Amino acid sequence: MPDPADTPEDKAHAAATEIGDLAGHLWLLAHVEGIRDGLEVAAVMADACLQVFVADEALPAEVRRVVIDLLSGLRDRIRLQAHQVPEPAR
Repeated sequence: MPDPADTPEDKAHAAATEIGDLAGHLWLLAHVEGIRDGLEVAAVMADACLQVFVADEALPAEVRRVVIDLLSGLRDRIRLQAHQVPEPAR
């Protein structure tokens, strides 16, 4: 007597389940990459703002220094956070 798990319906169900699992994992990977890309865009925006203050000689030096330090720290923390986004579990 053949094993009940060897029926075409069971094989089709197992294949569909595996396809669903793989599709879900690919979706999670894409989601993680989207988060990382979004954080990188935020870091680039912080860097663009930073460059404006670096070039603005009209501001007092103390103000420029504080803003430059804050924006560079923000940019670096955003990039660090992007690297710390965990990979989805498989």
